[in-house]
Amino acid sequence: MDNWVNILAYSLGFAVGNVMGSIIESKMAIGTITVRIVPKKTCDEELAEKLRGMGFGVTMIEGIGKNGPVCMLDTTLHRKELHVLMDYIKKTDAEAFVTVSDARETRGGYMRSVKRK
Repeated sequence: MDNWVNILAYSLGFAVGNVMGSIIESKMAIGTITVRIVPKKTCDEELAEKLRGMGFGVTMIEGIGKNGPVCMLDTTLHRKELHVLMDYIKKTDAEAFVTVSDARETRGGYMRSVKRK
């Protein structure tokens, strides 16, 4: 620890390992996530039905936001399917507020199966 070259080499190796691990993990996309969508419309039942038609399980939750009533759409899905959901939301409601969080454990409910090639 008294040689600055060793410290620099360790730091660079640690940083590169973290970056490479993140890249590999994002490519593998293993696990489940929860996506919460707050559409621009107050209560967009049409969007919920379209997402259900695409095979996603959707739960509608009514709430009160800063500017009045809001309707949140919650769905839990496989990480590999996130791009499908996000692309559709961008096309249909570009101003929707969307959060994505990791779902460490799930039980029950509806989740469609990922088709294997």
